[in-house]
Amino acid sequence: FLQMAVNFEDCRKKWLLAGQELVSCKEMLAKVETETGALEVKLKHARNQVDVEIRRRQKAEAIYEKLVGVTLIVLSAELFTGYCKM
Repeated sequence: FLQMAVNFEDCRKKWLLAGQELVSCKEMLAKVETETGALEVKLKHARNQVDVEIRRRQKAEAIYEKLVGVTLIVLSAELFTGYCKM
């Protein structure tokens, strides 16, 4: 009977340690999930910022192309009028 009581006590201690470890693991999991959520929000904001910057660049490139086209037209017109005056 004494051996059985000792075995029960060992088992009880193991269950207690397992329960404490479970609580610790659950706390760690909650912390990691919170950090993951915060990082996902930061990633979403960064992706949105990249999209904004891409749109700004595309707009600037379109304006640049338009200005290059206008400049070529002006230069062509000046060359043509200069050629016609000769």
